[in-house]
Amino acid sequence: FSPNGRYLAFTRVIAQENSELTEAGYLNLETGKTTILLDAKTSKQYAVYSSFIYRIKWISNTRIEFWVSDGDVDTAVLIYDITQNKKIAQRYVGGEEDIPTKEHEAVATQFAMAFPDIKLHLSGMLQQGIHVPPDKWVFQKNYAKQDNHVWLIDRKNNTHRVLLELPDEGVSTFRSAIARGNAFLLVVGYQNTVSLVLVDKKGARIIDRFATENYQQVYAKQLGSEWDVFFVVHTDHVRTRNPAHFYHWDKHGIRKLKTGPDFIEADVSKDGKKLALVSWQGDKRVVRVIDTTRK
Repeated sequence: FSPNGRYLAFTRVIAQENSELTEAGYLNLETGKTTILLDAKTSKQYAVYSSFIYRIKWISNTRIEFWVSDGDVDTAVLIYDITQNKKIAQRYVGGEEDIPTKEHEAVATQFAMAFPDIKLHLSGMLQQGIHVPPDKWVFQKNYAKQDNHVWLIDRKNNTHRVLLELPDEGVSTFRSAIARGNAFLLVVGYQNTVSLVLVDKKGARIIDRFATENYQQVYAKQLGSEWDVFFVVHTDHVRTRNPAHFYHWDKHGIRKLKTGPDFIEADVSKDGKKLALVSWQGDKRVVRVIDTTRK
């Protein structure tokens, strides 16, 4: 959703004989009109083996940033102005990983001070740490002769502590973290089971559990505001047919939302008044936009 909730950006895959290309555009929620900004022909210019968009960011109410992978090692970052419906800027970055920022460097420095016996490079921090905006990082060490606990680094207060103790066989089982204030929802997988563990002032407790084919593919995405939190737990890559799980976390607690068996993705407008739910319908992905203010 755009910051003002008037537009919804989207992508769709166009299958060709030897590759896949991704188109991108937006939906005007007031008029129902769909506009394609990046068509398949133009998308092909950015492809080595294929082109796919793995990140969408609204820079403002009228400008969208698409990160387009070439299916190999490079990414094109394209910025479109929807008042003109044309591309206004373009740059290239290497690979698909997050670009280090001053915040990443500061966290890596604090990590090195907290755990001097672990020689962790910045790239390792980016791969292993889960950033919980604005200033918290949650991670598992995943190093030989180290504990397998889930740790919190609090940049604002310059502190670190254990959020969840895990046994020796718990290496690499921490998958994601969601935060609401000073409480955390940790996604932990082991073998064919995923557990959602709530850690707050009452301690740690499991609030949901479900099966998965491969827990290492599980991840979660936080939506909404700091105190009115929505989050999605994916059991596999979003393009598969494995179902995702959608939750709402507010002052009343955490509840699982009904989405249907083919639900795979969601987004929430900044004001929390609109939900976009993505599900499979035959061999196509369908987007439903729901007004949460209507009963």
